[in-house]
Amino acid sequence: MPDLNPHSHSLISPALPDDLLFEILDSICKNDFNFLKTAVLIDTQVYQRYAPRLYKHIRLDWRNSCNLASHAEAIFENRASLDITQRKREERFKEFCRNVTHLTLTDQESGVAFAKSLSTIPVPAWHFLNLDYLTLGDDFMRFLQRFDYKYNSEGVNSRKMVKLLGKHLHPAHLCIDTLREFDKKDSKSPEVWKLRMMLEDWRLKFITFYNDTGSTRVILENVANQRFFVESGEGSSTFALMGNPMVYEYGRQAMIEILSSSAGHTVSRGGLPSRMSTCVKLKQEGSACVCCGKR
Repeated sequence: MPDLNPHSHSLISPALPDDLLFEILDSICKNDFNFLKTAVLIDTQVYQRYAPRLYKHIRLDWRNSCNLASHAEAIFENRASLDITQRKREERFKEFCRNVTHLTLTDQESGVAFAKSLSTIPVPAWHFLNLDYLTLGDDFMRFLQRFDYKYNSEGVNSRKMVKLLGKHLHPAHLCIDTLREFDKKDSKSPEVWKLRMMLEDWRLKFITFYNDTGSTRVILENVANQRFFVESGEGSSTFALMGNPMVYEYGRQAMIEILSSSAGHTVSRGGLPSRMSTCVKLKQEGSACVCCGKR
């Protein structure tokens, strides 16, 4: 007579073949991000398969970034240790970083926490090799408006933050939400020169400005494609382009695209250095951003 005890070791639990199991999981995970977050908890094999997809898009804000720096410090503080667990934690963290292709820093808190975590990690031991898209939120940009010209040894100010981001990250596309909340842009404005400081060692292919206020458009040197989504009804009928007067040598031509829902605008290049070559297009509609999908 068979043993009907449900806890009997003689019972064999049915299991799907791996190829069929992953075919089912692939189908579900593709369309359900919440299920994807659950699937990676099944076992190591499933985690390794889906972790790259799970950590592809990272959005940090004041709520989810508060412990980021302490976690990174705990991982890398004992790098000389031969402890296997410690080494595994470090490798897993590196793997996480390599999986990130899209990163959004929404505010001051997330920017500072992320920069602090970067400061604990040795260079060039690792960096975000596959990060292609970086988005800086409105509150993050307001933090850059502070006049902190000097380094603050007590912590990470906005100047130190952009230096760390510039050192560790090398995205191809940068999205900026609201460079300035009112139209008093100047090449000496803190958020402008700090932005240039961050981009100093990057080779950006695209930069997109959203909710760009007023009539002045800040043009950055050595960025081939620059798009501006202008606030509806903002500024005069003339868009003034402003470059960096301190840069005397410019490389490739900058393709400038300005999108505004209102028509009849003209462009003034009087604020650009004479050596800076630009091709400007004015549009009322444009294709969605490849980074965030906005128009």
